[in-house]
Amino acid sequence: MGKTYILGNNKDLAKYLEYDFIEIPTIMCSNDYEIHNWLVNVFQHNEIEKLVIEIGSDVVLPFQIAYHIRLSINELKYKSLIPILFVSTTTLNSIVLKASLWSHILSTKGVYFSSISDFEKIKL
Repeated sequence: MGKTYILGNNKDLAKYLEYDFIEIPTIMCSNDYEIHNWLVNVFQHNEIEKLVIEIGSDVVLPFQIAYHIRLSINELKYKSLIPILFVSTTTLNSIVLKASLWSHILSTKGVYFSSISDFEKIKL
């Protein structure tokens, strides 16, 4: 059976949601090349079938990660199509304003958004 993982920097979120946690190394994810290599490594070493991505203080990085997942079909194969749920303590409107064009991935199939407080209502 596959697992649901959380990508983020808030370890308390992992305790709250009761999923395995993978910390996003912000220093290692400063450009597209590093994000891509880090993601391929994460997917090769973990049995990821569903992904929760925390939107923290850096609003753009979580969306960049999701784009890299979707566009890395050669490396990730079918895993590039896994369900992705973004969670945040801020509203969707403020995130879309801050993330600008990057937030368009929210309108694609298999990508969802929830506030952390409403997370329990969503079936991923």
